[in-house]
Amino acid sequence: MKCPRCGFVFQKKRADCAKCGIVFAKIKPGRQSQPKLLMATKIPYDAYGIFPKLIYPLAIAKIYVETVYRKMLGLIWDELIKGKKDLNQTGNFVAFLVFCVFSLLMHHIDDYVGYVIAAFAAIWFLDMKLARSKYCNGEQNEFIRLIKNPRGKLILRKSNPDGEVEYEMDLTPSEINHISIARVNRKGGAFQDTVATVWQSSFSFNDESKQLFSEDNDLSRAMKKVRYLSKLLRVKFRFEHSQNVDPFTQSSRGKNTEDDIKVEAKNNRIKISTRWTSNMRLRFIALILRESGFFLFLLIVAGVMIKFGGLLIFLYDRFYGSGMASVNMEFSFLGIISVFEPESDPVDIVEYAVAMALLIRKTLLLARPQHVSIDRTTTRYYVNKKLEGECKTAEMDHVWLLTSPEPTIVLSDPDSSIVVKNLKSMQEFKSFFHKIREAMETFKATPIHERPNAAPGIEMSPDL
Repeated sequence: MKCPRCGFVFQKKRADCAKCGIVFAKIKPGRQSQPKLLMATKIPYDAYGIFPKLIYPLAIAKIYVETVYRKMLGLIWDELIKGKKDLNQTGNFVAFLVFCVFSLLMHHIDDYVGYVIAAFAAIWFLDMKLARSKYCNGEQNEFIRLIKNPRGKLILRKSNPDGEVEYEMDLTPSEINHISIARVNRKGGAFQDTVATVWQSSFSFNDESKQLFSEDNDLSRAMKKVRYLSKLLRVKFRFEHSQNVDPFTQSSRGKNTEDDIKVEAKNNRIKISTRWTSNMRLRFIALILRESGFFLFLLIVAGVMIKFGGLLIFLYDRFYGSGMASVNMEFSFLGIISVFEPESDPVDIVEYAVAMALLIRKTLLLARPQHVSIDRTTTRYYVNKKLEGECKTAEMDHVWLLTSPEPTIVLSDPDSSIVVKNLKSMQEFKSFFHKIREAMETFKATPIHERPNAAPGIEMSPDL
């Protein structure tokens, strides 16, 4: 049998095409019955190509080095900032021995280190670009469809990129506990970098199992599907890793401080905006280094290892060898500082320039002024005075603070959604969240925490 729309050929007769989802009419004597396609979605299929497999050993090396980097940031923060002294001495000694071995290796390949790092960065960048292109262009997709058969049963069907059905299950509303929405970082390539941040919607069953049915880049589109299924199945929906607490309780106000944000009330409008405070600086710097400082760390550590390896060879030759070796290092404060200075080689200069550009880019992203403007009719979200989203205040039924994978504030009405992100700290997210809740309570006849979690009567298009 051949599909008239996509041309896909399959052996057995069936009611619909396993690849494009078109539903065929099934004629019976005296009666016409036809399965109905309620919803369809496509999810990019993550399959390794040849290039990621070839560079996989480099990806493993990056994972280990990045783990060391994040561990060092944690140690510096705990010991210097928080004053903690309970460090593992045995672990530190083993780490020092490993550092010495790698320092000797780096010293012997001194002339090639810059080129090795440049080649590593180029391979990583190419892998990331290929993975993002593959995801965004949808070269291979899995298809998930929700179908209502002539007997009224709901069927969830998933097919692979070749059109073969991977699974098919009956959906019984009584077995579904709720519908969950999660913000997920999709990984790709050998280095498993984030290629897209998406919203995944799943059925959560009474036995605590889950079944994915949709993945969308836009929250408004994801919410449209979720509200439709919530009304169809008569179940509630919720965000994973979320806080949705009453802002008027003492526990929710606990650590909220007026210093984190700025609130202005004027002409029946409340403006909630970000602002800088002195206690944010250290956390802001730590956040930038954690997010975008890895490449700079790699360059600095490579330079330190080269010079430290030379020092180890000098000491060994001094005490156990001929004593003729020399080390180009001044044992003074300025001499020690010079260990961290980049070389004057053009390759090293370009690499440091790229590393600093990454830090500056992340700094500008996090330092952008943001504010939410709320009145009786509309809630608007601005970044750099540019409108990023708006919702109807009177119809707003959800304000959530998500804590994973990155802190995010979600505001939603039946037709649109707002996503507040890229604030400077979790404390700022909490303060922003509570002030938004309090401001909206002043304009709404029915408080948010008393509104039912139900989907309105909406029409859902089954198009992909």
